[in-house]
Amino acid sequence: MGFLSKLLGRRDPVEELKNLEDAINILSISVFGYLQKKVYTAKFGSDEAASWAMAVSNTMTLSPPGNEQARIFYENNEDQIWQEALQIKKYPELSGITGGASYLYFAKCYFATGMKTLPNIGQEKKSMYASKIMELEERAAQLGIFVPSYKDICDSNNPSDVVGYVCLFANEFIKKSMAG
Repeated sequence: MGFLSKLLGRRDPVEELKNLEDAINILSISVFGYLQKKVYTAKFGSDEAASWAMAVSNTMTLSPPGNEQARIFYENNEDQIWQEALQIKKYPELSGITGGASYLYFAKCYFATGMKTLPNIGQEKKSMYASKIMELEERAAQLGIFVPSYKDICDSNNPSDVVGYVCLFANEFIKKSMAG
């Protein structure tokens, strides 16, 4: 039984993917907030902490800089940003079995899995999502970040349960990452 066929009859698969996408956004913000508040403010000061947190977050998730200022920051600090990304493994709250970055990687890969199984999606898009999954898994391995399996997430292989638990985790992790 495929990923989406397990969702059919229980919940709308497109709605579930949207919920997962929302959780990914929350996790991304949470990881950024954790890095900014708990790692880089002390290391680089409050003026530069956001730039470092965003650059490391983008490097971690293979995302391009969001604007021209971020691109310039990245180009000027590329080697050090990579070195900082390699340090994420030292923070179990990010990289451990229940770490925010770990769940972010899982959620991005699970989302791509769901997207590539949508009906009427062309082979090119399927290949793009398959490549994205492989790239994210490789980056996590490079950085020493644990990527949980769905069995690590919850005791169910039902996509609705997994998505629900990822959403719950994302909401809890944002509270934890933003706490003083």
